[in-house]
Amino acid sequence: MLSSIRTDITNKQYNKAWYDMKNSQTDIPDWKIEEYKMTETDILIYEFKKLIIHTALERESRNLWIDWFDTSCKTKNSEKITSASTVYDNNIVSRESLSVPTKNEIRMTITKLYEKYFPWEWKTVVFDRTWNNRALVQNIYRYCSEWQYKNFMKRLESELDRFSKKWYKLQNFFFFISKEVQEERLNKRKWDPLRMHRFSESDGKALEKYDQIKREIWRLAKIYDKAWIPFTLINTENEELWLINLLKAILYDLDYRKKSKEIDFTPDKNIVIAWVDEILKYTRQTNKPA
Repeated sequence: MLSSIRTDITNKQYNKAWYDMKNSQTDIPDWKIEEYKMTETDILIYEFKKLIIHTALERESRNLWIDWFDTSCKTKNSEKITSASTVYDNNIVSRESLSVPTKNEIRMTITKLYEKYFPWEWKTVVFDRTWNNRALVQNIYRYCSEWQYKNFMKRLESELDRFSKKWYKLQNFFFFISKEVQEERLNKRKWDPLRMHRFSESDGKALEKYDQIKREIWRLAKIYDKAWIPFTLINTENEELWLINLLKAILYDLDYRKKSKEIDFTPDKNIVIAWVDEILKYTRQTNKPA
């Protein structure tokens, strides 16, 4: 299964990456902070690099799953995270952007379809869309059949249980915005000459589908909660603060080599909303009818 995928990395590549990591600088010297006047985002990205290196040295496998509302800046910032942390020729960290399945792929079970993208030992993968896509987009936009959607939801809890018993380390995030902010951003994308090329057919339906996607978030959050896998909302309305808080949410509970003792990794609770009860409360409060 996954072992066949591992063969594309040669022992020579692995040994070089391992040697480089063991000899790399994994603390931020004071002089470097002073000289370059590193921002809080820069420092947290550096901490994220430490986590990536730790994952490789411990021969772990780490998944960062990211789903979204349209216009929540998901792709732009998932690219920012991975490009800022891409070291050793993409051997230990990569980004996967999962598109709509082909006619052949749509016949597969959701696990079989995506398992080829799962990371092997000492690898971190950031998923720009995940298998939750079947509930959040494929069903709502009719890219899959009603039977496929129901089968996916029925099997999701057992699939998550099987997944968590493997060696994978999983953190699951959903980039959230209010309906009003989404409408504002869609209008900018639709009418701004510099952004028009980013306006797609699905963007035109996004506001119409907003409430349906919100209901699916609630359903998914409950299933992930039962499986003891965190399902975390990230409010991306404040573009200056949410990337900082996403990095803090990733790093907060994790122990890794040379983790800084000087940084407060506690995320802002108004931006990072975790666990099912808080998610339900937050989404209801922020979407009350006028």
